[in-house]
Amino acid sequence: MVALVVVLFAAASCGSSGGTAKDGGAGSTGAGGGPGTGGGAPDAGAQGGSSGKGGADGQGGSSGKGGAGGGAAGAGGGVCAHEIDNPACWSERDLTGFTELQQGFFGAIFDGRYVIYVNSTTGTPDDQIRYDTQGSFTGAGWSAFDTESVVGIGYVGGAFDGRYAYLTPTMPENNGAAGQNYDAIVARYDTQAAFNTTASWSTFNLTRASGTADLTVPGFEGAAFDGRYVYFAPSAAGTTVSGHVARYDTQAGFTTAASWSSFDLTTVDAAAGGFAGVVLGGRYLYFVPHATSNARAARYDTQASFTAAASWSTFEVTTLNPAANGFTGGVFDGRYVYFAPASAIFDSPTIIVRHDTQGTFTDAASWGTFDTTAIQSSATWDYEGAAFDGRYVYFIPSHGDPLLRFDAQGSFTDAASWKAQRLFDVAPNSGGYSGAAFDGRYLYLVPNDLEDALRFDARDAGPLPATYNGSFY
Repeated sequence: MVALVVVLFAAASCGSSGGTAKDGGAGSTGAGGGPGTGGGAPDAGAQGGSSGKGGADGQGGSSGKGGAGGGAAGAGGGVCAHEIDNPACWSERDLTGFTELQQGFFGAIFDGRYVIYVNSTTGTPDDQIRYDTQGSFTGAGWSAFDTESVVGIGYVGGAFDGRYAYLTPTMPENNGAAGQNYDAIVARYDTQAAFNTTASWSTFNLTRASGTADLTVPGFEGAAFDGRYVYFAPSAAGTTVSGHVARYDTQAGFTTAASWSSFDLTTVDAAAGGFAGVVLGGRYLYFVPHATSNARAARYDTQASFTAAASWSTFEVTTLNPAANGFTGGVFDGRYVYFAPASAIFDSPTIIVRHDTQGTFTDAASWGTFDTTAIQSSATWDYEGAAFDGRYVYFIPSHGDPLLRFDAQGSFTDAASWKAQRLFDVAPNSGGYSGAAFDGRYLYLVPNDLEDALRFDARDAGPLPATYNGSFY
């Protein structure tokens, strides 16, 4: 959750005052993948069809995949053969020179060439950071833009639709604190325009979409794109968890209220609320439960009506294991959806959960768990976000815990399929991370405080996994 701020932002289609640009040598225009009409995952079948879903040459297209900076020799000066425990496969970059120490990134978006680091800070300035994967990770491949006066503050994760990057607003999570209420202002960046100019950014105020302030509109955490619609996962309005999912039709005007709709999941299941992330897996959207009790995962059928209760299903994850709760973010590997456990912050064991999308969502037999104490008996680790590189699933450590990697070609319940890598051993300036992005070669870890951004040379450069769909946390 994000911290309190003292300013309430009003609605605007685009901020009237310009932000501050801080260039680190990256080009200011172009987005690589373009509109993304190159097909999609074979089982995508979402509303709106396959157009814009980002297949091998669509979203996250072939240009710049894997980047050009860094080569085979990494930060350790040796030769990298993609070993997770080899310092030569890791690179570090200090971003504090861009952010003036006001940084707490949460999630990243890859648009086919650039990686956009989403800043969740509520301080001043509020710099969004962009890295050019065709530039040097440790050199002049970076730029920044202070969006505080342009779009707002306090964003967590986002999504990419083939042209536009969407930032997910969290501020209503703070409603009631110090007697203040805050608006949910979605931000959108046109990746075909310059990153560091006001005209490239626009906003839509969900709280005031009806013309008056609706304080039931929550903060959101994470977003996903299904080929036509962008969905935002509801978190809370103040201390009240929410099930109000928001959806935007990308075929309609961004600043037009009629382009937006919502559905209250609590009308299906009273305990379905308080999510932290949403994952597209084939035709279904999976909402990641953050609660430590009544941890309801939710699923939406994108081929059915958004506002019909029959389109939605829920599953109580704690029936698998009482400690299976408090998840933050998830990922899809082509068959299984994984939830990243942040339960250690609640002093619970670290239980990773996955769902077999070929099974029945409401059947416990289609779900599995892995207890990390099988790797280390004292393991109570905390993860925020996950990523998939075509073979391995990575769970991103948020408080200095080991990076956890699962070989999807192995058995989920076999400890031999798992590797826990202490980041300090490969990257001395590492710390806590919240979310990640993958560009076809490199895995990018997103720093949630003042530690360095990290890049891991995960595999030889190649097409993005077929599951890539513009959903990030």
